[in-house]
Amino acid sequence: MSSAPAVLERFFVYNPRFGPKEDNEEQKILYHYPRTASLDEQMSHVGLSEAMTRFTETFTSDYPCESLHTKHSRYTYLQPEEGYWMVMMMRNPRVSSTSGDGKLVVVSREDELSDPVLRGVIEELYGAFRLFNGDMERIVQTSSVETLRRRLDLFYSNMLRLYEARSFSLVDTFAGVRFFPVDRTTYLSIQSFCNLLLETFPWISNLTFMYETAVIYSALDQKTLRTLFQFLRRASNPKGSLCAVTSPILVDHGDDSQDTNALSPFASLHLQSEGSFFAYGPAAGSESTTLPSIHIEDKVYDLVIYEQDGVRVAFTVDPRHWDGESHADLQRVAAFAEPEVKALQRLLVHLRPKADSGAKDSGFKFFYFNQCNLALKDTLSDKGVPRSVMRDVESLYERIHSMKEDVRELTVHTASDPWVVARKVRYYEWWAAPTCDTAT
Repeated sequence: MSSAPAVLERFFVYNPRFGPKEDNEEQKILYHYPRTASLDEQMSHVGLSEAMTRFTETFTSDYPCESLHTKHSRYTYLQPEEGYWMVMMMRNPRVSSTSGDGKLVVVSREDELSDPVLRGVIEELYGAFRLFNGDMERIVQTSSVETLRRRLDLFYSNMLRLYEARSFSLVDTFAGVRFFPVDRTTYLSIQSFCNLLLETFPWISNLTFMYETAVIYSALDQKTLRTLFQFLRRASNPKGSLCAVTSPILVDHGDDSQDTNALSPFASLHLQSEGSFFAYGPAAGSESTTLPSIHIEDKVYDLVIYEQDGVRVAFTVDPRHWDGESHADLQRVAAFAEPEVKALQRLLVHLRPKADSGAKDSGFKFFYFNQCNLALKDTLSDKGVPRSVMRDVESLYERIHSMKEDVRELTVHTASDPWVVARKVRYYEWWAAPTCDTAT
């Protein structure tokens, strides 16, 4: 017996407005993954999705089509902007075995994937594109449909490499932010560093201080912080550091220029000195700097991320500040930040065992989410939790969110033996599953 995990089979973006007639209907396709698919294949899948969304509109226009289940695949639909549709097609996990007469039998496990989880993933994919490129309709209005196609291709052809179906979990549904717990003295020291950095370099804004993959301080609004955190979570290696292998993002810096294949700073790490570097910033010894842009509300900023010994300092700069030259300014930031960050890192590294011990000693695998500040704590999706338990948790998520009461609670003895307890009180959710040693 052998098994094959769920995989991302197709991902495409289309808008029927751009191909309303039969002789130009291929123009409605804005992006399609995989690139190797023939135009006939692309048209077939886009046509099916368009038919499904239009069919459901005959019943209600308030609730557009969100998913489609088939024997072998699951489709997730999202209309993030008027007329623009994003579709993610996942192939269900499969189990292959040999029957008594020697024939190969392949069984598709249709219940392995979760609609809320997949919806969280596709919303995250759109949010990342919008953060680095802006609204799709605005790109069309200010430039052209071809520019939108190019930006979608540059972004998603590389972004999708960061997404493995086996890593999808309930965490993707909430898109929360992990915060690193620190004591008051350490937090004040970090805040003092941030204030001093802003005072020394007043052209810096929207400062965010992280340790490994958790946030300690941020001046970003919640929506932007959530999107940026999710992107950095995907683009980080297991130790929490950004690297060229795991963050191969391309950025289009010219609407109509031909030079659109050049790697942006997302594709390489630029060493400043031993142990410190700009993940997205100037290369050591280079006299030029190309920075990715991010869109916060109606403004466009340059994004810079400085890393050192697990500490990550992200900030934005108004592009008008540079006046064509950013390298020297950012080198001064690095020279200022390096000794300060080293001192803070020594404080944080001693807090890491204390931060981990609470979850390990509790005897529970748990999940906590605070909708007010997006705080997320999670050990339930860690390795070692059986997939059958996670599948039961994902099923219970749909049940508890369908309830109308302010206080909702479910306690379930799963088929695989563990108990699962879920409690939702207005903006707060808590899920727990006892470990084998504590279960009774």
